[in-house]
Amino acid sequence: MRQMALHTNWLLVAACAALTCSYAQAATIDFDNLSVGTIYGENAFDSEGDPVLLENGIVMSVERFNFGSFSDFFEATIIGPDAVAFPTNSLSLNNINVAFDFTQLGFTPNLVSFDFLDGGGTNNFSVNGGPAFELADLANIPAIPSSGVTATVANDQIILSGAIEQILIGGQETIIDNLSVVPEPASLLLLAAGSCALVRRRLKSSR
Repeated sequence: MRQMALHTNWLLVAACAALTCSYAQAATIDFDNLSVGTIYGENAFDSEGDPVLLENGIVMSVERFNFGSFSDFFEATIIGPDAVAFPTNSLSLNNINVAFDFTQLGFTPNLVSFDFLDGGGTNNFSVNGGPAFELADLANIPAIPSSGVTATVANDQIILSGAIEQILIGGQETIIDNLSVVPEPASLLLLAAGSCALVRRRLKSSR
């Protein structure tokens, strides 16, 4: 009996560790499951604000692009592997903004990151519904793009830290990929604790 109890405890520990690790990167959009050539925006007969993609609990909508007095709502396109851009599918933005909403995830994101390639022109960027910054390069994102949110840029990746419910990204010649959303620590611990409790109940019921 003692040996069985020890074995059960090890199973519980292993299961909890696996579940906790699975929550460490709780939601992503990498565009790899989408067909190359898929378009969103004007040419797909979408309207501004339309949700066009739901993946892993993240909702992507299409929004109007603005630069000074210039405004447009053109096209976002899934492109395939590109030696200049990314080795897998990615999203090319052409005079359009895309917004990613995290409020349906069931946890509070504390870390959001995405890869980008800026091919020129102007970019739009905002966090949590705030006014969009007009940037000559996404790498010029302010260190504090929104109250309580900080941003760092390294190796063509933007990392946002803080309570984040939504981000908006747009450009004239911009490609994005590998959007990743991670829970804040309190939510992570609650999720892991709940999962471990579920594992414990299942193990008890199986004895």
